[in-house]
Amino acid sequence: MPQSDFDYQEISHNRDIMVDSTSFETTAHTDHLESLYLKDIPLVLEDYLIKKLDVRRKWQKVGTEFGIKRDDLEYLENEHRYNKSPTKQLLDTLGYQGRTTADLVNVLKSPNVNYPDIALFVQKHLTAQTC
Repeated sequence: MPQSDFDYQEISHNRDIMVDSTSFETTAHTDHLESLYLKDIPLVLEDYLIKKLDVRRKWQKVGTEFGIKRDDLEYLENEHRYNKSPTKQLLDTLGYQGRTTADLVNVLKSPNVNYPDIALFVQKHLTAQTC
């Protein structure tokens, strides 16, 4: 049975409502990411980032993309020798600079860093906490 113009208009209207609600939901989650400073992230998320970014010095790409000076990155590398996590130190530094989880997600997704799986985990973890 062919669809009438009314059916098509109703489907179109319902689709528009779904798109609007999805974009609102995304905006709400984005707002949460933008308002959560890195110094305030949950410990579970911090531990995850440390485990992922300490491996093979991934934290260096993140620090470089954030514009951290080479000398400061070398200092963080030296801290690693004393059983301190360079990722933890980097997150603390960025947090006190006022950087947010949205900033981190953007850097993780950037072409120079290219860790979209870590960015997705951060987004999902924080989204699950706000729902």
